[in-house]
Amino acid sequence: MLRILLFLFLLCATSGCSEAPESSTSVLASKQVAPTADPTQRALNQASGSRARVIVKFRKRSAPVGDELSRAAWVSGKLGSRVRHGRALGEFTQSMHADSLSTTGLIQALEVLPEVEWVVEDRRHRIRSMPNDPLFFAGQPRSGTVEAGQWFLRTPSSLTPAAIDALRAWDRQKGNPQVVVAVLDSGVLLNHPDLVAKVRPGYDFVSDLSSAADGTRRDTDPNDPGDATVAGECDPSEPATESSWHGTQVAGLIGAATDNGIGIASAGHDVSVLPVRVLGKCGGYDSDIIAGMLWAAGLSTNVGFGRPVNYPNPFPASVLNLSFGSQGTCSRSYADAMAQLNQKGVTVVAAAGNDAGLPVSTPANCSGVIAVAGIRHIGTKVGYSNIGAEVSISAPAGNCVNLGGPCLYPLVTTTNSGRRTPESNTYSDAFNTSVGTSFAAPLVSATVALMLSANPGLSPANIRSMLKRTARPFPTTGAQSDVSVCDKPSGREQLECYCTTRTCGAGLLSTYNAVRLAADLALTQSAYRDNADLYDPETGQLQIGQVDVGSDRFHNVVVTIDQVLALGNQAGPDYPISRFDRSKGVLEVAQVRVNTALFYNVTVTLKEVLQIGVPD
Repeated sequence: MLRILLFLFLLCATSGCSEAPESSTSVLASKQVAPTADPTQRALNQASGSRARVIVKFRKRSAPVGDELSRAAWVSGKLGSRVRHGRALGEFTQSMHADSLSTTGLIQALEVLPEVEWVVEDRRHRIRSMPNDPLFFAGQPRSGTVEAGQWFLRTPSSLTPAAIDALRAWDRQKGNPQVVVAVLDSGVLLNHPDLVAKVRPGYDFVSDLSSAADGTRRDTDPNDPGDATVAGECDPSEPATESSWHGTQVAGLIGAATDNGIGIASAGHDVSVLPVRVLGKCGGYDSDIIAGMLWAAGLSTNVGFGRPVNYPNPFPASVLNLSFGSQGTCSRSYADAMAQLNQKGVTVVAAAGNDAGLPVSTPANCSGVIAVAGIRHIGTKVGYSNIGAEVSISAPAGNCVNLGGPCLYPLVTTTNSGRRTPESNTYSDAFNTSVGTSFAAPLVSATVALMLSANPGLSPANIRSMLKRTARPFPTTGAQSDVSVCDKPSGREQLECYCTTRTCGAGLLSTYNAVRLAADLALTQSAYRDNADLYDPETGQLQIGQVDVGSDRFHNVVVTIDQVLALGNQAGPDYPISRFDRSKGVLEVAQVRVNTALFYNVTVTLKEVLQIGVPD
């Protein structure tokens, strides 16, 4: 009996099955018999009336006799609806049009015909959308801004191989405004013309009156009043500083209004920004920062200082950006907060720090955080960036190349011209530069937000794995001759060096690759909603929705089969999820669909693993 069942499974794999077979004779007889009209009729019933355009290829051995016009007429007769020939694209391939069917309906109707090898939508392609934000483009005047424009968002080139390829990612996903990225920072200038329409109502958590600089402690106004200091105000040895407008710069990289005809584009395009002010003059206290993190994520409604004050956050963030830090280990307070956030499904992204190659700063070095190191436009570690095993990925942080004159490769973003208090809203440029790992982290946060826009079900662990899996390799050439490979961080500084996966994370951030994988996984997860894996007899590929390998669970795995060893109990699956046994080298498939036939408890050996999805 087992031998017969194995024969039937393989026969389905090579010849196709219309329904679960009753005997080998029925399978052999059905090889050239068209399926019942039910699937076709269902597809036709779903037609919306919009004009259908498809490209169809007929099987060489069973194609209808005649030319393209004859085949279109044959299809019309089969479907009971007029289908016209469009254009010949090969001996057995042609486009077809129908006015009375939807494209989806026509595809579904043709797919069930055994004479059809494949059918796809005849899609319209357009020139890639380019944002009309004037500072996005290259060729800016040196006196006004960087000549390279927003180089870091474009597709990598020989000049800027570190660019994150957000431009192509936007073709796939421009971001959902319901996806919120919290910017925990110095506050945001809410009236900046490139931010005013993108920010959600936030909160000011700075509780120290002397560093608040706005005359109040915690309140509902997350505007940045400026963080300028006088000499010795923060530390006796520190000089005076001008206002940084740091939070506004970070917010612009994540969520500045894009394609609005002014200023800059943002990596997150249409995602929203939640301003959470936790830093004032001389920085901010852990207690204010952690309170802001928990409130931003919707884990706490208590915003009080000294006494409880209930103020719920109506726009909880799914991503937190932390572009600050200090040297030291991850404290118990941060570790506990990160665990709560990850448990809630909130992804935390943090800058690795700007201590010239020293160990990763805290809180970026906390477990559960995506730590981001900074790279130059050519992909080498930028001199000021920290490094270490805690880094997940690297992203452009801005670099000037030259030691004098205009900075060539800063990250252009939103800012303000005021030296102490807000004055004119403007943008950073070649002379008023934005450089630092503080500005590398927002590019990753925006990428995560786009991934969640494409696939809201991703966990923080999924996201970290996918960012690493889709990262591009670090370059090993291209810098000056005296640049060497980055060493493990110690107490000495390391300036520019060639990154490795032990020092700078998995590789160079690729927003396009990460968003594409997230979107593809969402489609795959939808396709596997009936929990059955799919075997395609045409390609010989087995697509597995979920597979357990030891204690790890992977999604979206594609393999080719070497041998079918066994078909187990055919009454139903003996185990809920497919599993791979490392010790035996066999894959046990809980349910597999071959055309319309469903088989249970199938044991196979693998020829090749074509794709490994993301682990939980």
